[in-house]
Amino acid sequence: MVPSDWDHDQQLFYFSVMALLFYLFSVCWTVPLKCLAYEASSDSHERTKLMGFVTYFLKFASIFYHWLFPIAQLSIFGGIVIGIQYVGWGVALIFIGLMAMIPAIFIKERPYAPSKIQQKMPLLQNIKGVTKTKNMKILLGLLFLQLTLGGFAASMDYYVLVYHMSGGDVGIGATWKGLLSTSYALVGIIAIPIVIHASKRFGKVNTMKSIYILTAIGGALKWSIYQPGSEWFLVVDALFCSSIWVGIGVIVSAMIADQIDHDEDVNNVRREGIFVSLQSWIISIAGAIAVISSGFTLNLIGFEALQGAAQKDTSILMMRIILVAGTVVSALAGYGLISQYTQVKRTY
Repeated sequence: MVPSDWDHDQQLFYFSVMALLFYLFSVCWTVPLKCLAYEASSDSHERTKLMGFVTYFLKFASIFYHWLFPIAQLSIFGGIVIGIQYVGWGVALIFIGLMAMIPAIFIKERPYAPSKIQQKMPLLQNIKGVTKTKNMKILLGLLFLQLTLGGFAASMDYYVLVYHMSGGDVGIGATWKGLLSTSYALVGIIAIPIVIHASKRFGKVNTMKSIYILTAIGGALKWSIYQPGSEWFLVVDALFCSSIWVGIGVIVSAMIADQIDHDEDVNNVRREGIFVSLQSWIISIAGAIAVISSGFTLNLIGFEALQGAAQKDTSILMMRIILVAGTVVSALAGYGLISQYTQVKRTY
């Protein structure tokens, strides 16, 4: 909603302040919501199904989300700035304002017997108790790795689509980006029940290993897929690489919930708030690192948006290398991490 007549520094300051406020207040919503989701079931397999159910909504939302910019460019709005404002108000009032209130109104918290009520523990003591376990370090490491290196690599697909495959035409590139994101979401929706079934049959660790192998293969294929004239092959990218995001959302989240129960069994404390807060903190920090890194890297490799299609060959080459290598390396590193995970079961 920043006024278009403000200079660059004023716009940047406005955006920075509003982004900080948004993410600050969004944490106040996401942390208790995840806590409620994690405590909705004490059965490991049922919990995986629950995380899959939640992921359905994330995937459906992502279909809409990635078309927001193309929608804002429609001629009915009379300009991109006005279009973004109308689209932004729609998202704010309907999807954030209205739909985000539904859980607060209808979800019931799991009651605890008087014997389960525990004394308050210092925050740092709680954090130390949670992070000292090897399994939790591995799970947080998986999140950090995928959202930093994997997210950093994925951020390059838009620039490759626009400046390598679409000749610098932002409108065409954004449309193909919308198609790519829609493909990721649709394939992800199809993958959710498959991942849940595989998790129950082969175990969470083995399922994640298979997902990482599939992602590494898909990362290598990106070199051939992201070529001019191969736009419709973007669907192949989604077929190979969308399952990693399903795995992070469904399996890793369920594994964190398993650790919450294991922590309760071992230490006789219930501190899902600390687990979820650490998870949210890692997600926020990793996302910030990925965004900052992508911007810094674009400048470092000589990218100039004003030059349109006339980008340096080395800049385009580096974008493609980052897109491929970042995906492959993050997948292989994730495979190595998950291989160190020790399965846990409830003691009752």
